[in-house]
Amino acid sequence: MLGMGSFEMALAYILSILAAGVCVIYGLINWNKKGLIVEKRIDLHKEKSNDL
Repeated sequence: MLGMGSFEMALAYILSILAAGVCVIYGLINWNKKGLIVEKRIDLHKEKSNDL
């Protein structure tokens, strides 16, 4: 099959190409979708206490 020595070798070759194609399609579909945006604000102007 496909000029390869065994069916298992051809199957691995075909499945790896298929998996790469699925990854490309998934990436194109989800290209501009935004995930969870976590906004964390840090107050830099907090009052500092000098209680030592």
